[in-house]
Amino acid sequence: YGKELMEPASSTADAKNDTDASYRARSIFKTLLAPMLAGSLESAVANRAEVERFFGPKQFSQIESKLAWSTPARLLGPAFLSNTARNVIMCNTTFVVTPITYKMFFPQEHKSTQSLFWYGLGMNIFVGNVVAITQQALWGRSLDYCAQGGGRNIKYTE
Repeated sequence: YGKELMEPASSTADAKNDTDASYRARSIFKTLLAPMLAGSLESAVANRAEVERFFGPKQFSQIESKLAWSTPARLLGPAFLSNTARNVIMCNTTFVVTPITYKMFFPQEHKSTQSLFWYGLGMNIFVGNVVAITQQALWGRSLDYCAQGGGRNIKYTE
């Protein structure tokens, strides 16, 4: 982003790209896909460790042995979907919603690196975290559900 965020919204619009349906579709797809991939990757790397910290190594090992999951499921860990949802929400807030709304709606005369910092911080705290906290709560409740009876599969529909 960089300098582009500080420019007026209309100055960077390319007339050809603005009307090209193929360009717009690719741009929207990329804008939606990038946070999903980033959030999923972060969850794939960290969820298992977070779950082990939640339960403790001994209880987590007991739960895993009772569930008898496949290798991919074991690598991702329990409650992977709710963990991924939280991370996708935070990635969207940070890398999509904040820059787009700052560029499009923040008063041009007040744009600066300092205002971008405070705007981004506010968006992450008051928008991203407010929504993502619901997924964090779902993650914890899912793990509580998983631990019942020594270990059972999570069913988000119950």
